[in-house]
This record gives sequence, C-alpha cells and structure tokens, in this order.
Amino acid sequence: ALDHTGNPGEARRQRSIARLLADPSTGGPAIDAPEIAAETARRLDRLKADLLATEIREPAAFPRSGSALIVAFWADWCAPCKPELERLSRYKNPRAKILTVDADHLDSTLQPYLRRESLQAPDLPQLYVVDPAGNIRFHTTGFDNDRFFEKKLDWMIEAALKSQP
Repeated sequence: ALDHTGNPGEARRQRSIARLLADPSTGGPAIDAPEIAAETARRLDRLKADLLATEIREPAAFPRSGSALIVAFWADWCAPCKPELERLSRYKNPRAKILTVDADHLDSTLQPYLRRESLQAPDLPQLYVVDPAGNIRFHTTGFDNDRFFEKKLDWMIEAALKSQP
C-alpha cells in the first residue's frame, strides 16, 4: 500500500506503528475495559524498560472501548515539537487519550523492532490518531501552530470513532 503521496515507506511505517500499538504484548488497545489501568501499566512497564521515556497524561494511556488514542512523537531538539506538546497538554476530549513518546529514546531500546520493520528515524513531530481497534486513521508530520489545531483533532477523533462498527 502507498500513502497519500505514493510513498511505500511511509505506509509501511504507519502499519508497523499500528501493529506495535495494537499488539497486546505492548499494552495496545486490545485490552478489556475493566482491567485497562492495571494491565496497561504492566505492559507499558515491560515495553518501556526505559525505552520510551514517555509522558502519559492519564494513567490509562490506551483507549477504553469507544475511545481514540492520540500518539505524538517528539524530541527535545525538535523546534516544532514544543508548541505541539503545549497545545496537546491543554487539549481536552473525553473520547480520546493522549500518549506522548520521546523519539530520542526509541532508537537504542527498540533497535530490534526498528530493524525488523525497516524503520528509519522519523521526521518530527509526528502525530497519529488510532481507533479503538488499533488502526491508524490519521497521521501528520510537522506541526501547524494555527488556531484550528484543536478543531482538527476533534474532527480526526470523530471520524476515527465513526469508522468503528
């Protein structure tokens, strides 16, 4: 499959990230609602092992049934990442959870996964909207610091959740 620009590499990267997020062994969205917080914490701890150095805004980072997941990849050296993280920290939508991932800590700890999936260092920031089934519904690279950021997120979340059976 190709992405919207006809690039096969980007489509492969998106599928790989979707598989990583949806994989029950990594604490993906396949978790049953009643045990989300505890199971997510256990699985994230296993996956993390100092690998993600994530900031998780809420204890249950992965969505419960009917919720979307926003995953934002960032790095300290990335100039547009800071305003995106600031906007995400203020963003509120009861139908979505937010997970921010420090990309600087991905390479060393996820080397086997990155090699297996033939992934290279991503352009940052990158933002993914993942539906409750673990499918990437939207992906953006870069950050437009405009007044429509929150409205665009609302629209993406609504569209991702409408696509569910």
